Amino acid sequence: MGGFKAVEDRPTPKEVYNWRLYIEASIIATGSLLFGYDSAFIGTTIARTGFKRDFGITSENSNNISSNITSAFQAGALGGALLCFFITERLGRKWTLQANVVIFLVGAILMVAATNQLSYIYAGRALTGIGCGGITATVPSYIGELSIPSIRGILTGLFEVAYQVGSVIGFWINYGITQNINPNSATSWRIPMAFQLVPSGILFIGCFFIHESPLWLMRKGKTEQAHKVLESIRHLPIDHKYMQEEVDMLQKKMDEEAAVASAYGTGQWAYFRGVASTLCRKGMWNRLVLVFCAFALNNLSGAAAINYYSPTLFASIGITDVALYTGIYGLIKAIASIIYFIFLIDLLGRRWPAIISSFVCSLCLWVVGAYVKIGHPADIIAAGKELSASTAAGGRAATGMIMIYSICWSFGLNGIPWIVSAEIFPGALRNFTGTYAALVVWATQFAITKALPYIFSSFGYATWFFFAAWMIVATLWAFFFLPETKGLTMDQMDVIFGYAHDARPEPSTKVVDTAFDDIDKAKRSEHTEDVMGFFSTHAAGTLDPPEVRNWRIHLIALVASMSALAMGYDTAVIGGTMALDSFRRDFHLDEVSTTARDTIQGNIVSTFQAGCFFGALFTFPIAEKFGRRKTVMLAGAVFLLGGTLMTAARGSLNMIYAGRAIAGLGIGASSLTVPVYIAETAPPSIRGRLVGIFEIASQGGGMLGFWINYATDRTINVNNHAQWVVPLGLQLVPGLGLALGMIWCPESPRWLARGDHFDAAERILVKLRGLPADHEYIRREMNDIRTQVEQRTNNRLTKKQMFQKLFQKGIRNRMGLGMALMFLQSFTGVNIITYYAPRIFESLGITGTSTKLFSTGFYGIAKTFGMFLFTFWVAERVGRRKGLIWGSALGCIPMWYIGGYVMRADPAARAAAGVIIRDGWSYLAMVCVYINGVIICATWQGITWLYASEVQTLEIRMLAVSITTATTWLGSFIIARSTPYMISDLGYGAYFFFSSILMLMGIWAFFFVPETKGLTLEDMDALFMQPTHKTVWAQMRGRDVVTAGRARSPSITDEKLEANIQAAQIEERTKS
Repeated sequence: MGGFKAVEDRPTPKEVYNWRLYIEASIIATGSLLFGYDSAFIGTTIARTGFKRDFGITSENSNNISSNITSAFQAGALGGALLCFFITERLGRKWTLQANVVIFLVGAILMVAATNQLSYIYAGRALTGIGCGGITATVPSYIGELSIPSIRGILTGLFEVAYQVGSVIGFWINYGITQNINPNSATSWRIPMAFQLVPSGILFIGCFFIHESPLWLMRKGKTEQAHKVLESIRHLPIDHKYMQEEVDMLQKKMDEEAAVASAYGTGQWAYFRGVASTLCRKGMWNRLVLVFCAFALNNLSGAAAINYYSPTLFASIGITDVALYTGIYGLIKAIASIIYFIFLIDLLGRRWPAIISSFVCSLCLWVVGAYVKIGHPADIIAAGKELSASTAAGGRAATGMIMIYSICWSFGLNGIPWIVSAEIFPGALRNFTGTYAALVVWATQFAITKALPYIFSSFGYATWFFFAAWMIVATLWAFFFLPETKGLTMDQMDVIFGYAHDARPEPSTKVVDTAFDDIDKAKRSEHTEDVMGFFSTHAAGTLDPPEVRNWRIHLIALVASMSALAMGYDTAVIGGTMALDSFRRDFHLDEVSTTARDTIQGNIVSTFQAGCFFGALFTFPIAEKFGRRKTVMLAGAVFLLGGTLMTAARGSLNMIYAGRAIAGLGIGASSLTVPVYIAETAPPSIRGRLVGIFEIASQGGGMLGFWINYATDRTINVNNHAQWVVPLGLQLVPGLGLALGMIWCPESPRWLARGDHFDAAERILVKLRGLPADHEYIRREMNDIRTQVEQRTNNRLTKKQMFQKLFQKGIRNRMGLGMALMFLQSFTGVNIITYYAPRIFESLGITGTSTKLFSTGFYGIAKTFGMFLFTFWVAERVGRRKGLIWGSALGCIPMWYIGGYVMRADPAARAAAGVIIRDGWSYLAMVCVYINGVIICATWQGITWLYASEVQTLEIRMLAVSITTATTWLGSFIIARSTPYMISDLGYGAYFFFSSILMLMGIWAFFFVPETKGLTLEDMDALFMQPTHKTVWAQMRGRDVVTAGRARSPSITDEKLEANIQAAQIEERTKS
């Protein structure tokens, strides 16, 4: 086991890794097996014909009774967990566990003895629930107090392993009964209920042979017994150094408990009041919230739904032998849980398994829901019809997704909440927090299981989407709010969660301050920096104080990004709108040939890009003269005019063209100005995040456009022209929000400084940063701005000189990079799917306007999720350069597959011939479209806008960004104009074209794109003072390129060099 242990701060003798410790933890964890068995067997058991007959269950009362039977267990568990807190301190861990086992046995006997009385079943379920509730509240803390830190995760993980083993037993016993016993007999439901007595009987006997918690014994004054227990389970004499250290730690925990209760007297109620007071303090209440969210998301993951109602769920995807597949599902979950919790939990940790597994689980559930929506297998089976070959193949693919889901869930939200809840609280509070964790589990599980039958009957396929959406929430929650706790001491936990020990009430007895006993301050600080650095979402290595990352700067970025919301909505909504039957009718697209239709659609899409190109190109002088803020407001007004023209078009293609072109002018102007505005107001540590909000808004607008098209197609009659007017009219909302919202936003302090308005610039900077004017950070930033501006002012450039400067050394390489990145962004393949999503999905064999729009809507969700990844992780944690390289490497893979699938299967031709085949390969092609959207939006789509806006020098920034922004619209124009013909003429070759381009883009980024993460805007001058390939090579070799480049840079901010510059300027003025 040595290779799978977490790292400890003190040496651990090999003797403590002994068989007795593992055996006792395994016996205690058997209590969880009861819980797992119950969750697995009950759903199938109460669905048997014999059970329904004996207890009078009909189709009319089935939902109500099955919900009551299932939820009675959770209600009992809720009460059992609550009572456990008061019992465990009086009886101890061991005898509390024994008492709960006895209660469970009584409940199981009642259920087996029931003949036709539902009251017996309800009472038995409630009693077994009370027993399981008490067991789940006791076992994690019990094991945690017996274990050692280096294998705490493994031993606590046995709790979850036992749960999965119980689930497997329950699933397969049901399967064996289905295969061998008449479902009409009472035996078919009595046997699985009676089997509950077996593991509970084993646990009852095993409890006589395990040790009591040494901490509880010491708390009760039984120090000698505690020492004997420690000697037995550690295989070391009590005078051993390791044992003495452990005894000291136990004593410290008792001292902490005394400190907790001391302000309120003595006794259990004083302790309870002290615990409540402590948990309300900073650094403790956030742990309570963390545990609540962890268990709530555990129950909202869908796993409980599959456990309790597996027959219903597997039937909904067309499976007839539900007992067999339920058993396989349970077996896979158990094996995955054993592998993870025995071998990997203390190797991989808690945080990243939770993030990755939740994301993959979400993808699996989305695929299953999409299959149920498109294939309607349950309806076909209910009608007594045979599933077609394609629908059956889709069912097998969906089943595979559920099995993948079970593996990933077992590696994440399955047991991590239990482990985290057992290890993040101090021992002085663990009695209460263990009960709290169990209460949260059973309360949320009660609510879910009570509602599930009604969710299934009301939501249908959307049930899968419901759980998939919650898994997306779980992914984001784990990424942003779940710190890594693997191998940490409690002192380090306190540091991570921000708990101030000096806030505790002073104890009446000697209390050892555990914040500084076990590790020194330097080591603690270093470790915390590692953990929180990995946990944070801003760039490391900057001088930014936390005050600069405030709500005001985020709100300003959000308001300015309304332009991106309008841009994303407009680009996404047009493809779906052109696919609506009402639009085709009103604009006579259904009366022209395929070639003419391609031309009209290309014109409608590309006029927007043409407008954007000229809007970006000619906005430069306006933004320079009137400022960033007023330019954005003007752009919003222009966009509103264009959107109004499109909305008012009644069958007039000319008004559509004019509206698209004018709206493009507004979007082009804002797409140039807003990234610069955000970059000039943002602090370096979150500049990538704030510019990323611009891209998040763009993809969020795209998602809204996709789904609004779908909603209007489903809810507005095709004969009503409002079906296409509504989606086009809604683009006015973000445009109005932009024009009005910018009224309350400040001007860019750097633009103000260029006009010698340094006082105004400083006032805005103080407000943006949330720091006083005399703060060192404000003085340093203003000094950098002033130095750069004054250097430019001494040699103020005319417009002609600005254009000439574009070709100077240190500038032309930035321009080349920016133009290349922005132009190549359009060749990732994302834009063609955005503009022509219905056509793309039609080429994959997806037919029907509603179905194509539905598939397109999920593409919008995938892109938006990708932008969240970019903004909160890639931009400032992965970096610009690595993001581009990995985005190309990973993004081309799904494109290659899609092209290969279309080449081999030719689904569009089959669909045109009336042959619809939806097999696993076609569903995988759809998934690849979504995966490509996530990858590209998390990398190329966001990084290019950020990079092009941050690398340019201040004096020609607007000119440079106007040109680079114009190139992206030029590329988009080319793609939008040519895509309809590429799809029609090249077919699968279009996908191969874009995947090949992506590969070449990755190679180019590897050799020619330097990293700019964490640099100030003023540092860019030094970075680009030598050819980019040399800069990249130097960065790869770990050299400080910025410091080396300052000697050659015209915008040096080093104090010594700055003094030389100022002296030279004074001398020059004296001469003149």
